[in-house]
Amino acid sequence: MVARPRALSFLLIAAFSLAQADDVVTWRAGAPYARTLESNGQHYKSIQLTDRLYVWVSFRHDPAATLANVIVDNQGQQPFDVNPQRFTCVCSSGKSKTLKYEWPFGAPMGPNAMVLRATTLPPGDNVKGVVSFQRIKKCDTALVRVPIAGTTFEFPFP
Repeated sequence: MVARPRALSFLLIAAFSLAQADDVVTWRAGAPYARTLESNGQHYKSIQLTDRLYVWVSFRHDPAATLANVIVDNQGQQPFDVNPQRFTCVCSSGKSKTLKYEWPFGAPMGPNAMVLRATTLPPGDNVKGVVSFQRIKKCDTALVRVPIAGTTFEFPFP
């Protein structure tokens, strides 16, 4: 039996897509894995996965900036990568627009900036900082997406 090139291409693409797909967990009020927290005037939403991975996100938008404060805590047994350049924010105001990561305007590039940076997070450690997205004038609702360790954490904000 001879495989057709078109069918073989489709199978390879489908297999690659399945291998690359992240699980998705969306924050929902009242869900057993979802919490809220007030800290320093910020309203955080958090998702906890089976005592191994915690992600907290707060969100702020105005015409000058679209920002998320993000905390990632690794309570598992394995290190994992945190890369804010993979984070996105879907803003909706009638139409939806996906905003990509952008270095915070005016923030210094030095190591002391409070900007979340790409890192490998070892067990028992956490990382936190500001994540900035492309500017947009209006954003009535937002969905901040944080892909980490094979799971995309989604946080909706009004």
